[in-house]
Amino acid sequence: MNLPQAEGNPHALKNDRSSSINDYSRLLAKAEAADSVRIIARLNMPFVPEGQLSTREAIAQQNRIADMQDQLCAVLAEYQVRGIKRLKYTPFIGMEVDAKALKALISHPLIMSLQEDTRVPPGR
Repeated sequence: MNLPQAEGNPHALKNDRSSSINDYSRLLAKAEAADSVRIIARLNMPFVPEGQLSTREAIAQQNRIADMQDQLCAVLAEYQVRGIKRLKYTPFIGMEVDAKALKALISHPLIMSLQEDTRVPPGR
């Protein structure tokens, strides 16, 4: 899974509440043409790299990530969603969604950003 870095990554599409369907038109078109698209969603929550946290703080952050992932999965239960990949240590979740589910995610308050999950060749 190719994780987006929201800052400085032109491929990470921000969901700053002013995002609209038009901002995601390419991704929506792909979902409609192929019946689904793989995405990575960044959860809308504060995040601190675990190396900067105490053990107790890191565990609390992992629990908050898991709780938010659970909330999102509950919201998505009524949509066509497959292959959910939860990340334990970072606030991301991957999945394959149809266009209807993607539209629901675009403006959902649990989501900070979305991007297509694409294969990236290993670096040298």
